[in-house]
Amino acid sequence: MNESADLTGSGRAGEAHDESVRGTPVSRDDGRSSSADAMYRDDIMHHCKHPCNFREVAGAWCYHDHNPHCGDEIAVYIRVRSETAADSGTRPTRAAVDEIGNAIIEDISFKGRGCCISMAAASKLSEAMKGRPLSALMGLTPEGMLGILGIPVVPMRLKCATLALQAYKKAVMKAQLEYLEAIEANAAAGDSGQKSPASTLIASSGGNNHA
Repeated sequence: MNESADLTGSGRAGEAHDESVRGTPVSRDDGRSSSADAMYRDDIMHHCKHPCNFREVAGAWCYHDHNPHCGDEIAVYIRVRSETAADSGTRPTRAAVDEIGNAIIEDISFKGRGCCISMAAASKLSEAMKGRPLSALMGLTPEGMLGILGIPVVPMRLKCATLALQAYKKAVMKAQLEYLEAIEANAAAGDSGQKSPASTLIASSGGNNHA
């Protein structure tokens, strides 16, 4: 993705495609009444027009992604803190990458533009994941994301509903990959690497982590 992509001046989230929620088919198999459906739709419209955590986060892992079929664009930001023990002085290893799952999501946000479903999904996901273990985000399925969104979507809109989720996961995986590459570089250079695995990876969440 383009590192120079500028979403900071995108204006109101979801302003281009507000009609996407109004046109979303509703399944009657879930037992919800029409009044409940209206409530859920109003909630989606609110998150679309007034999204939570619609901002950049300094010193965060970042990833820019888009949905070419709908034109949605999003840049996600995620910053974590370690809940593990203090530095152990051991050499970083590949096993250390798994330790990041024990970290807590300290801040999570996004900037972007697109349809109401994609913007509302990003808003509601950021609201649901803040303060939770990173493993909860990485283990969230598309079905789980639809549960957070709260409305049924047709298959052709699934990409819209899960765009933010996939972008957050890619941001984390990119940070893990860069950490592994650093481990291999240190090993090749004969570096003893007296650093803490988890804290080193978490500290790398600053800087330019755009895709």
